[in-house]
Amino acid sequence: MLVSAATRNEHIVVDFDLATAMRKGLVKTLLLDRRQELTELQNLDYKAVRDDPGKVCDLSDGQRLMLRAGLAKLKMLEKEFTNLDERKNPKMLVICEDTSVTPFVAKMMIDDGLAEEEVFTIDSNAKGEDSEEEWRETKKKLFDIDKYKKPKVIVSVLMLREGFDVNNICVIVPLRSSEAPILLEQIIGRGLRLMWREPEYQSTKEEDRKRVLGLHSQPKTYLDMLSIIEHPAFIRFYDELLEGGLAVELTSTASPPSRL
Repeated sequence: MLVSAATRNEHIVVDFDLATAMRKGLVKTLLLDRRQELTELQNLDYKAVRDDPGKVCDLSDGQRLMLRAGLAKLKMLEKEFTNLDERKNPKMLVICEDTSVTPFVAKMMIDDGLAEEEVFTIDSNAKGEDSEEEWRETKKKLFDIDKYKKPKVIVSVLMLREGFDVNNICVIVPLRSSEAPILLEQIIGRGLRLMWREPEYQSTKEEDRKRVLGLHSQPKTYLDMLSIIEHPAFIRFYDELLEGGLAVELTSTASPPSRL
């Protein structure tokens, strides 16, 4: 995976491989979130439940576990970030199998306690279905999402192919089940942009990068850490990241990290 980073001269763009970009602190550092429930329950289905004609009628138990693991991490980050800077609003991105699944994900988020205005659904084919004015409004809401506490969760399929200029995505739940590594690379790319850019946090972030990428241990904080909830279809790709020293594995989201 290549990551492009603009220098102070906006006309110069330099390409880094992901490992270099992470070690230099140009992008978020990856955390692979393997909840104990996800690793112990081997026979779970991670595809949406469909009726005989093939129409989606519900989420599977595996998908629900993944989504709840993501929400648990998001709530933990909200608590940590608010204690540091109440202007920081972490977001969770859910990538669905197809557009027929997104309403079920949104409904589950609301059933599990989120308000309707805290869940923002945007499908990859929206540009073709909406008028130009409606699409501009949708993009504006999406690209302004860092500024506001709500919505907290973005539910989509592939998201905007022409660009995704959002910094505050800190948790990604990849419900899509394709085993193609390029898909997970694209998904990860949606959350790599830095969120904590202020000078006072640089030493803390550097220490945590060393813990994750050098010592392969958990960070003390989650500043500019991108948590990917485990999906069994991507196990091979996860293992390659871990073997390459590009991520650290977390086995629980129950306890928050120590404070700054």
